[in-house]
Amino acid sequence: MSGGEREAGMKKQIYAEFERCMNCQACEVACQRENGGLSLIKVILIADLFAVPLTCRQCDPAPCAMACPTQALSISGDEVTLDAKKCTGCALCRFACPFGMMNYNPESKLAAHCDLCAKRRTDGQDPVCILTCPSRALRYEDHVSYTLRERRRASTEILRAQP
Repeated sequence: MSGGEREAGMKKQIYAEFERCMNCQACEVACQRENGGLSLIKVILIADLFAVPLTCRQCDPAPCAMACPTQALSISGDEVTLDAKKCTGCALCRFACPFGMMNYNPESKLAAHCDLCAKRRTDGQDPVCILTCPSRALRYEDHVSYTLRERRRASTEILRAQP
């Protein structure tokens, strides 16, 4: 993917529609199964009012990668990648992540983060959390498509609210 495609919003990410999330944590369980017992998505309950599914935002520039002294984290193509061979487990990436989504694998004692199910995507499949969410609160799409769909939804709601 070229820089122009990135700027045009072609980079796919996981988006959450908070009003749809039921706090069932099916995404966490599916992620845990996919990643050998480690869930890389977290559902946070805010003031007992609504649930917020959070995962790596694949930032560009990525504060976690900038903080990594061994360059184990880098931006490759359209995602933040982790080279486990370079990771020392120092946890600086965990402190640098503004979303608190860099994880620690207690088995390997190394950093871990959501790679949007890279292996599944290589096979043409969506991330497992997307496929598992029963309320369809999670979406895997590029920013332009997501924004367009959300604008249409907001417009419909505004028109419905008018007398």
